[in-house]
Amino acid sequence: MSNPIALNTITIKQVTDLREKIEIAAEAEYDGVGLWANDLAAFVAAGGELAEVKDMLEENGLSVPEICFVGGWMGVPAGERKQALAEAKKAFQQASEIGAYSVIACAAGHQVDLAEAAKDYAQLCDVAADFGVVPALEFIGPAATVKDVKAAAEVVARADHELGGILLDTFHFYRGGSEPEDILAIRDARVAMVHANDAAGAPRFEMNDLHRVYCGEGEIPLEAIFGNLRETGYRQAFSVEIFNEEYWASDPMRVAQKARVAIDEVLARL
Repeated sequence: MSNPIALNTITIKQVTDLREKIEIAAEAEYDGVGLWANDLAAFVAAGGELAEVKDMLEENGLSVPEICFVGGWMGVPAGERKQALAEAKKAFQQASEIGAYSVIACAAGHQVDLAEAAKDYAQLCDVAADFGVVPALEFIGPAATVKDVKAAAEVVARADHELGGILLDTFHFYRGGSEPEDILAIRDARVAMVHANDAAGAPRFEMNDLHRVYCGEGEIPLEAIFGNLRETGYRQAFSVEIFNEEYWASDPMRVAQKARVAIDEVLARL
């Protein structure tokens, strides 16, 4: 069985209308679309309803493997974490109402204790449990502590929650120093979601998000990463998430179509 392919809408950031983003994803032949919580909030603030978004998705035959993102819940004072959890609850409710599988939960960029981070993550999972949504823990390549797949797996394993899982972004995987073989050692801390992209244009440990490019056009060992993910039994979506200013200045349909062809070509080589 092949993995679904989704278009994370940051890849076509130049499009501001939510319906248009959804329609582009469908026309470019994606199976799903990764939405952003701020886009949903803006749609509702303008008088729309989440039920309308769900209808748009169903009309276009798209699933929603992810909503991006919640942050500020790890390694912060209790008062700040309480507020972050309240905001996360809103995102989980949004996700539930439109039928999303996961909400991306970004790890802290600063130094944290992994045992305490696991407690914070378990608390976040408890909030998500009321809505049946997976809070997919995203490790951040330039972060001080939770920067690689090993650290994220330790947080998820220590949290020991039935909803626990990792968001593996191939850019952050590469930028944080992870290697493809690391994936084979994390079977007990499941990968819940994958962001697919490549990267080029700077030394590995100096890259930032804007160095992301189409899959297969950079230096990330995508075939080894994707192959090992499939060996572990990963069956959720590959969501194409590319931050690239040149792409944002281009025709969004062309970008979406090229991104789809690019990841298909990589996956076909597995």
